[in-house]
Amino acid sequence: MPDPYESLQVSRHAEIEVIMAAYRSLARKYHPDKNISPVTTKRMQEINAAYEILKDPVKRKEYDREHPFESNHIVWRSEEAIEWSNSFDSEEWEDWASSYGWRKKHPEPIRRPGFWKKNFGCILYLLFGIFACYQVLTVVIRKW
Repeated sequence: MPDPYESLQVSRHAEIEVIMAAYRSLARKYHPDKNISPVTTKRMQEINAAYEILKDPVKRKEYDREHPFESNHIVWRSEEAIEWSNSFDSEEWEDWASSYGWRKKHPEPIRRPGFWKKNFGCILYLLFGIFACYQVLTVVIRKW
């Protein structure tokens, strides 16, 4: 069986959210309903098997224990080629790999507009209505 990380095109340090996103993306691409060739069916079975291993933390740790990884890291992966790089030291790699989780735990606050910005159009209509009522009342009072 091929490496599940390579099958799902993710790094060994990928978090479960990244693995799930990669699985969904590849499943859309290689699903037998979209592609009916036997190659894509085989590829989809390979993707499903890899996802079964990587989605369960116990199976994933067991696989990582049985199949140790070299010091190189996958930087870029596509169906055609793999580019290997050893430029990251372990500290930089940990920071890069965990940044997704940190951003998820510490999202930037959504800036919401204040009352005046949010209701500016309504306020203009209200002022126009008051002005129109004033004009009508002055005309009615003068004729009276």
